[in-house]
Amino acid sequence: MTTWGKMNSNKSRGSAFERAVLKHLQARGYYAIRSAGSHQIVDILAVRGFRPTWPHETTILFIQCKRSGDIPPKEWNDLFSTATRYRAKPLMAETGDRGKGPKFWEILTPKLPSTVHKGRYTGDADLYVP
Repeated sequence: MTTWGKMNSNKSRGSAFERAVLKHLQARGYYAIRSAGSHQIVDILAVRGFRPTWPHETTILFIQCKRSGDIPPKEWNDLFSTATRYRAKPLMAETGDRGKGPKFWEILTPKLPSTVHKGRYTGDADLYVP
């Protein structure tokens, strides 16, 4: 069982999940920091490949961690617009299959009111492997 599945409160499970995402990224060569308890748009900021002479090879990730995989429209849109402003990839991390670590989704568009499902919002996201 993953460490974030054993916690009692939603807050402690969420914090444990953020730490697991952080470790997952660090193990893959990212410099990653967590904005613990700050209630900011970005839960984790991760950077890999920074070279001042080749900035186009730098990968910057702005990550919102949601164990359930559900981001409310305002948070989704704030993450998308902030990442776009700073030329970062906006990602959502959710719990992956048991024992395989977190699953990442790149947010591709803002969430807009759905014309098909009344009262619901839709936005495009695609699976992302950091």
